[in-house]
Amino acid sequence: MPHALTIVFSSDEDLRAQIAEHDRMAAMLHACTPPAEVVQFDAVEIALCLEGDRCQLHAEVLQVMPGLGIVLRVADWAPAHELLARCAAPRTVRDEPALDDAPAEADLAAGAGPMAWPIERLQREWAQLSKAEKIRIALHGQGAARGLVLRGTDKSLHVHLLKNPQLTADEVAAMAGMPGFDPTLLRVIAANKDWQRSVQIVRNLICNPKLPMPDATRLLGALPVDELTRLTRSGKVRDALKRAIIKHLEMRRSG
Repeated sequence: MPHALTIVFSSDEDLRAQIAEHDRMAAMLHACTPPAEVVQFDAVEIALCLEGDRCQLHAEVLQVMPGLGIVLRVADWAPAHELLARCAAPRTVRDEPALDDAPAEADLAAGAGPMAWPIERLQREWAQLSKAEKIRIALHGQGAARGLVLRGTDKSLHVHLLKNPQLTADEVAAMAGMPGFDPTLLRVIAANKDWQRSVQIVRNLICNPKLPMPDATRLLGALPVDELTRLTRSGKVRDALKRAIIKHLEMRRSG
């Protein structure tokens, strides 16, 4: 029997971003405390909630990440798109908020929070920020702020950083080459077909000893022959992986 899971989105933008992430990575990470009974390849029924409405999705558990959440693959997002369409429908006059309920102007101001701070202030006050503020910066911050997240000691923020739509290939390549980067997140990078098009990202992944061998060998086909040949002479590549590269080159040349 499928496990039941409820995911509540506070805005349609958050839901659209989640769908876009799934489209990009062929999976999504639901941040939660994974129930002990949930294991890889289990079926999950998701109750997706937005603005008092909901829909039902079918998903499969790809990975359980203790301390982070569950990686899910959704079978069909059509019910979620229908939910978004319903929530976007024009509201009646009765649904309009009273003037007293309108958000305060200060809450709408662009400079209302750490997202708008200059990097110097962000660096000074980083330790005082709440976890929620740091996650928001990881998800939506500009380049200098993303660098602060990446260089910081809180590695749990890296999973949110990978979801930032402004993330550049150079930043992903830097993460791919970090020996201390979470191996699970290295696998997320390795599975992304857009990032597989970058020679720098793939090379750094292959040279990273934390990326499991099966994932590293699957990436060999993404590199040109001259790059693979250089890797066979690199001191950064594991001996077992060098042998796999040599075998791959022989097969490619003979084929």
